Order: sequence, then C-alpha cells, then structure tokens
Amino acid sequence: MKILITGATAGIGLGCVESFCRDGHSVIGIARGVEKLRDLEARLDSFRGIACDIADEDSVAAMVAELGDGTGDGGLDVLINNAGYGAAGPVEQVSLRDWKAQFGVNVDAFVVATAASFDRAVIATGDPSDLRRLSSGQPHVRVFAI
Repeated sequence: MKILITGATAGIGLGCVESFCRDGHSVIGIARGVEKLRDLEARLDSFRGIACDIADEDSVAAMVAELGDGTGDGGLDVLINNAGYGAAGPVEQVSLRDWKAQFGVNVDAFVVATAASFDRAVIATGDPSDLRRLSSGQPHVRVFAI
C-alpha cells in the first residue's frame, strides 16, 4: 500500500512511519523538519519525506505539487492525518495568534491533506471513496474557559 502520514517525524506519526515501512509499505511522510525527514529517508528504504508547514498556504501548495509527483500512477491507499498540537491554558491567557495557529494545524491542515489525498486516490482507483482515512473524530482543542 501507499500511505501518506502527516506529522511524520515524531510521536505517533513516527511510530506509524517506522511500522508501515518495516511491513513493506511505501510511505510518504509530511512534516516541517527537513533534517528529520532526510534522516528517515536515509534509514528507511520505502520512505519519502516532503517538508511542509501545513499551517502555511504557500508551503501547502508546494507540498501538494510535490505529492502529485511522488505518488505516480499508483495513487494513495491510506491517509493518516496525524499532525497537530495544542495551545493549552485558560482561554483568557491564550493569545488569538496561538489559537489561530492551533486551528490552522488541527483543522485547516486536516482538510488540506484530505483534499490532496482524494485527488491521489482517484488516480489509484478512479473512486475517492476507496481512500482509507485515519484521524481523530474532531480536532484536539485544548483551550478552555474557567
């Protein structure tokens, strides 16, 4: 299978990358850290990294173009929307800038990765419903009120 994983260089995303590569799957990982992506490419034969800040429109546009080049005729089979983070604290202490940044990663990026993956799934099977997606049921929102 060809698998796309966002947030591929740390935590659960990294664990998924390593496990799927070990099982012989082709994995495309998306993350901000170019050096970590290159290290994974050197260590894992079936891994290809694409550097992208999924909260930045220009970076996302470049990622989508590169993703198209990287999937070839085979398309994508699985999307794991793993990228995310939390701005924690009482709502009156979390800046609007931090809130927007969190929303950009946890919500906007989910939509962008899913839309880009649907295009690749159509290439694979002709039917975007064949794309298997894995993510949480809702964005992780840690800002709270007292």
